[in-house]
Amino acid sequence: MRTSFKVKNVSCGACVSDINTKLLQVNGVYGVFANIATQSLDVDHTDNTDLDKINVILIESNYKE
Repeated sequence: MRTSFKVKNVSCGACVSDINTKLLQVNGVYGVFANIATQSLDVDHTDNTDLDKINVILIESNYKE
């Protein structure tokens, strides 16, 4: 399953690496694809993945409002 998120402040490879490191630790997440140009993020995950946890991580990391 894939879910898309709008993000902000993703402007370099370090930001992408930071997002990947944090989100790949969420249970059920097996792919993270950030697009700097469109400020979007696609997350591949299992059906039982806690999407609220992903949102909290993005907000706390200042990648989402």
